[in-house]
Amino acid sequence: MRKPSMLRDAYDTLSSMRFAISLLVILALAAIIGTVLKQNESYTGYLVELGPYWFEAFRRLGLYDVYGSGWFMTILGFLVVSTTLCIYRHTPQFVQDMRSFREQTTLKSLRLFKHHTPLDTPLPEVEQLPLLQRYLQGKGYRFRVVDNRHTQEPHTLLAAKTGSWQRAGYFAAHLAIVMICLAALMDGSLSLRLQQWFNGKQAETRDLPVSQLSAASRLDDSNRSFRGNVSIAEGEQTDVVFLTQDNGFYAQTLPFTLELKRFQVEHYPTGQPKLFASDIVVTRKDTGEKIIGRTEVNKPVIVDGVAIYQASFSDGGSALDFQLWPLAQPGAPALKGKGTSLRSQQLTIAGKPYTLEFQEFRLFNIEDFSNSQAKPKAKTTADQLQAEMADALKETRDRALRNVGPSITFRLRDAAGQAREFQNYMQPIQLEGASYFISAMRTDVGGAQQFFRFPADTDGTLTGYMKLRQRLLDPANRDALTERVARATLGNGVQTSPAQQQFQAATQRMLESFARSGFAGMDEQLRKSVPEAKRSEVAQLYLRIMRAAAMEAFLQDKPEGYTPTEADGRFVIDSMVSISISKDYGMPYLLQLERFQQRQASGFQIARAPFRPLVYLGCLLLVLGVFAMFYLSERRIWLVCRDGKVEFSMAGNRQTLQFEAEYRQHQTALATLLRSPTQGA
Repeated sequence: MRKPSMLRDAYDTLSSMRFAISLLVILALAAIIGTVLKQNESYTGYLVELGPYWFEAFRRLGLYDVYGSGWFMTILGFLVVSTTLCIYRHTPQFVQDMRSFREQTTLKSLRLFKHHTPLDTPLPEVEQLPLLQRYLQGKGYRFRVVDNRHTQEPHTLLAAKTGSWQRAGYFAAHLAIVMICLAALMDGSLSLRLQQWFNGKQAETRDLPVSQLSAASRLDDSNRSFRGNVSIAEGEQTDVVFLTQDNGFYAQTLPFTLELKRFQVEHYPTGQPKLFASDIVVTRKDTGEKIIGRTEVNKPVIVDGVAIYQASFSDGGSALDFQLWPLAQPGAPALKGKGTSLRSQQLTIAGKPYTLEFQEFRLFNIEDFSNSQAKPKAKTTADQLQAEMADALKETRDRALRNVGPSITFRLRDAAGQAREFQNYMQPIQLEGASYFISAMRTDVGGAQQFFRFPADTDGTLTGYMKLRQRLLDPANRDALTERVARATLGNGVQTSPAQQQFQAATQRMLESFARSGFAGMDEQLRKSVPEAKRSEVAQLYLRIMRAAAMEAFLQDKPEGYTPTEADGRFVIDSMVSISISKDYGMPYLLQLERFQQRQASGFQIARAPFRPLVYLGCLLLVLGVFAMFYLSERRIWLVCRDGKVEFSMAGNRQTLQFEAEYRQHQTALATLLRSPTQGA
């Protein structure tokens, strides 16, 4: 048996609503994934972060570019089609319901209403109508008068309604969904996907300059919609923007040339950026007209429908003056050098070729060096020596974030292509009551950094540390140093005694072991020459001798009779620890940044989104539609007028407490009006 039309329409509406809600839920889940998982990053970073299995699984699902994936755009398309069909089918019915007063409702039906009240009145029908019409108008109801005096029960019907725009809320909300989804399709990746499918466009995955890109990886300025990023250094210009897609990129040609004249940034006292802006010049290609503008965050410059947003800032290739302090060759002179950040240059170290690859120069660094790794439990004598040295520092935790000044990141790559990455800070940093030059090193891309401390002297330079290092490690200085230690320890009266000679020989061996492998070398010597039961006692003796040797090396250039201070003692201990740990530094030189001339670059996001107004209109309709659906209520009133009697019926689309209260108010007011028309008026 075929379903009645009304029931069938209701069933179809429910089915379409379920389908649309299912699509919206899937889109919401996709949006969550696209928010949690960074989009359009390099596949290498995803592989390192997720591992091979989940990397491949996510790649097949298209989760690295959720909003540009085929399945996401397909869902958007289905949602647009489904909602559009729903609007097409139900709009005539909505319009008809909004215009209808339902004046054809029969008396029998009205008397079956839950909210129906017969009212007695002494007034004849001809006097009832003007009173009731004025009452309905006063309450904001529109009404229609129907003459039913030709029926079996002669009467006049007043059919009134208010809040009909509540039904328009459903139409507005559905239309808003269509507008927003359609704009997302047209201003999203659909245009690029269509060019991939039909024009043979293909993302470039190699690191090539724009001039070497093939036509398959270039998009001309006729492309209707795009959103990409580009970084421009001060004084430079470009006419392309880069669109990240499929682990590669496309070069989108712009209809103008964009030049960065000057970048400005303001900082808080901590060094964090407070405001950054770019002074730009846009030159139209077709007319040559120049447009001068200024972009700030959330204040784009719009030229011919293309919006230029201030997205970020970075180093643009700063001029650097640096010094290379020798670590592997004690006594060798320091080298002076010049370079440019974001550039590479060749070096020859100990006859071997290296490539020095400067990365980003940063003027401000907000750091917290208190979160260093916990010290492992000492297992060897070398560990014990280092632990005792560290304990002498009486470490304290300073967790306040602060600006530690400029830094340069660079890589030193050997002829085999192996490289280590370093981040060196220009100024000494106060840590635990002393000043250090800090260098952070990592061996793997994205790996954890290992921090190295090089103590600063009283002048805030590395000169004192490097001199002390040279005197401790240089074989040419070893005999003189051991003699000074013996004289200071044993006194001047036993200089030629066998004890003095034996002491000097032991000191010589310790200095050689320390110069070769730091504390690890001393540990190796202990293991070879001292029984295990006496190692702890002998380790304490070694520690005192090494302290004495380091102090004598420190005093070599001091005037006769100079008395070391507590700060000198700490500097010597810090230097010993630094010399030992720097054996793992992995670079024969310590690069110290001396001067710089900063040149900054501005990161722009450039977008053409012709359907953006459609999104704004859709959002407005969505707000209005939701407001209408939730805050407007349709109410209808029927008043059947006959001589001596009025039948009052009321219905609404929501049977709420507010509706019940309004019904009782009308019931009371009509009863009063019909009994005392003068008072009620």
